[in-house]
Amino acid sequence: MAIPLALVSAAATARAAAAPPDAESMEVNTFCQCCQVACHRFRPAKSCSFCHALVCQFCSCGNEPHVLCKSCQPQVRGAQPAFSFRQLLWRFKMLPFGCHGEKWLFLVRKRQSLVVPTDLSGDEYQWLVHQLPRQRRLQGAHLEQKKTLDRDIDRTFQQLQARMANNKRPNFLVKSQYSSSEFMTWKSSTHQLLSVFMTLKPQIGYCQGMTSVAAVLVQESKMNSEIAFRLFLALTEKYRLDDVYRPDMKDVNLRYFQLDEALRLHLPRLHAHLSDRDIHPSTYASCWILTLFTECRLFPHRYVIAFLDLFFEFGWKVFFQTCLAIFSSIEAPLLRRSTSEDIFAFLSKVTWFHRNKSDNDLERFFATARAFNISSSFLDVLQGEYSTEASMSMNEYD
Repeated sequence: MAIPLALVSAAATARAAAAPPDAESMEVNTFCQCCQVACHRFRPAKSCSFCHALVCQFCSCGNEPHVLCKSCQPQVRGAQPAFSFRQLLWRFKMLPFGCHGEKWLFLVRKRQSLVVPTDLSGDEYQWLVHQLPRQRRLQGAHLEQKKTLDRDIDRTFQQLQARMANNKRPNFLVKSQYSSSEFMTWKSSTHQLLSVFMTLKPQIGYCQGMTSVAAVLVQESKMNSEIAFRLFLALTEKYRLDDVYRPDMKDVNLRYFQLDEALRLHLPRLHAHLSDRDIHPSTYASCWILTLFTECRLFPHRYVIAFLDLFFEFGWKVFFQTCLAIFSSIEAPLLRRSTSEDIFAFLSKVTWFHRNKSDNDLERFFATARAFNISSSFLDVLQGEYSTEASMSMNEYD
C-alpha cells in the first residue's frame, strides 16, 4: 500500500526524536527515502529538486539547488518523453499506469546498469523516422537486412491475423479483435520501430526474433511507437540483447551455457536424461532467447505480459527461472520418453502449455519460477566460466 510522503516524514521525525542521545555529530535528523539509512552530520540529507524527496548524499548527485535523487537522474538527464509529473505520481503509487508500456519504461528508468544508455530526445527520434524513406537507396548488407525485415513483418502479421481469425477467444498477442485499420497501424508501427533501430544501430542491424518482441512492445504501448522504441532500445542496451542480436550472435551461446548449468543444478535428473540423448539448449531454446517468449507458441498472451513485467524489473535471471519452471512442470512426461525423437516431438507441441488456465494458475506458475534460486551474481560467475572456456578453446584452435 502506498504511504503518503507526509506520513513518511512524520515517521522519520518520530524515529529521530526517539533515537538515544549520542554524540552531537551523529544526531539523527531524518531518514533517506531511497536507502532508508539515517541521515546525520556526516551523511546529510538533501532535497531532490525534481521530486522533492529527502535523500542522503550517496543517493543523490549535484549541489543545491540542483540536487537529483537516483530515481530522477535518468529521466532528467536523458531527455526522455514528457512524463515528469506522471513519473512522480507513479513513484509514489498515486496514479495507475496507462498501459504496460508506461510501466515497463518506468522499470527501465529505475534499473541500475553499467551501460550508458543512448541519449535520444523526442525530436531526434522523429528526425530518424523522417529519414526512413531514404532507406530505399540502401545497398549491400543493409539492403538485404531491410528485405529480410519486410518478409518477417509480413509473415509474422499474416500468422497473427490467421490466429486472430481462427480463435474465438484469442490467446496469441491480442486481448480483443482489432479493426483492419488498427491492425495495419500495429503492423506499420512495428515496422517503423525496427527500421529506426536499424538506422540508429547499423552495427547490430536486424535479426530474426526482433519482430515478435517489437510487436508486443508496440501493442502494449497502445501503438505509441516512441515508447515502444525506447523499450526496445533499453532491451538491447541495459538488458544486453544487443550481443544476442549482433551478426555473430555471440551471447546466444552464453545463454545456452547458463541455461544448461541452471538445469544441471536445479533439475539434475532431467538434465542427465536430456544430455544422455544429446538434447542441449541449442536444440530447443534459441526461439525462447531471441523472442523472450513473445512468439507465444509456448505462452498465452497474459503469461507473456507477466513474464515481461518481471523481466523488465529483474533482468535475465527471470528468463532462466521461467525456463526452469517450464521444465519442472513437464519433467515427468519428459522422463517417460526414452528417445530423442519422442522428446523433440513432445517439445514441439508447446501450444498446449497453460492454455485456458486461470489467473490463479498464472500466479502459481510465476511463483514457482521465482522460487528457483537464480541470482545475477550466479549468472555473472557462469559468464566468467564461459569466457574462460571460450578463450581456452580459441587458444587450442590457434
